[in-house]
Amino acid sequence: MTYADAVRSWSAHLSSGGTTTWTAFDGGPVESGPVPHAANLELLRRVNLAGGAAPRVVEALLAVDPPGRGALDQPLTHPDAPRFGAPAVVPEELPDEELLRVAVAALVELTPTSLIETAPAARGRGRRFRVHGVPGATSAMRRSLLDHGWVEGQWRAVDLVFVVPLEEGVADLWRHRVREGAAVSWPRFWRRVMGEPRLRPRLDVADLAERVTASTKPSRVHVCVGASVADAVAVAEGVVGLTPSEPPRAAEAPVATALRARVNQVLAIAGRAGAPTAAGLDALLAVIPPAPPLRAPAFADDHVTTTTASLRDALAGGQRRAGYAVHGDLAILDSRGQDAPREVTTHQVLAAAIAVLHAADHPRSA
Repeated sequence: MTYADAVRSWSAHLSSGGTTTWTAFDGGPVESGPVPHAANLELLRRVNLAGGAAPRVVEALLAVDPPGRGALDQPLTHPDAPRFGAPAVVPEELPDEELLRVAVAALVELTPTSLIETAPAARGRGRRFRVHGVPGATSAMRRSLLDHGWVEGQWRAVDLVFVVPLEEGVADLWRHRVREGAAVSWPRFWRRVMGEPRLRPRLDVADLAERVTASTKPSRVHVCVGASVADAVAVAEGVVGLTPSEPPRAAEAPVATALRARVNQVLAIAGRAGAPTAAGLDALLAVIPPAPPLRAPAFADDHVTTTTASLRDALAGGQRRAGYAVHGDLAILDSRGQDAPREVTTHQVLAAAIAVLHAADHPRSA
């Protein structure tokens, strides 16, 4: 059997849900068509091991050609393999990074562009509010207040300032930036935060609280402290006497955010970055279960310690000086997720991508 026929035969085996490795494959029926690359075929085999894929997903996996840097298109090991060009490889021994490049390219092909429905601006005579701080807390509280008839606006508003530990705040901001289209990893995002001359406004909550207080009566400003975004929102709901209309939404898992960041990079190359595509990607990534945020990378430990102490002292001083109310213990800011991992590995992102590909488009059984 020629090299091309052998590869096409293995491709047909995998397209029908097979899981046999290239080295163990004894051959089978030969179908006409293109000769897929080693990484595409091996990724399909691993998706089959996870339970299989829908026909449209199989088609995408075999057809995509990942952009960007990576190994040259390498032939599979075979007595009749091409003698010139890149050396032949054993597909099951390919590095995770090469398989992940194919997975990301396939996800880009499978990501729909969703219509974004914008809620009309609330009108009425309900109590007014403003929310300040990390986006996960402000968006959750905004939804809850609007559901209960409150109106967002400045005049005689209740101002809620959300305060969480720095690591939690940076994690929430990373999720938000990546969902907006950023293609930045967790370590690189931390380096950006540390390299800026001032702490970002949504993280510099002491300065934020003082600026808000200067624009209104101190009695209307409430600083809500929590060990997590969800805890801070719960404190704020207690402050305004609100009964949540629905359970808080769990935060996206770090591995999902890391995968989203990689997809964003390819979407930008394809000219498809933006909110409609982000909403379409939400549906694909929803199969990844929520997980606690990451700890800061080790190189940021000293920065976290010194910045946390500065924020805590500034909030305590601002409370005395400006007169705003603090709800919750500022000592919470010193809490850190000691058991949480510091990074997401390429292997973990690849596993998440395989799970997403398996679940996309109502997968068939293997």
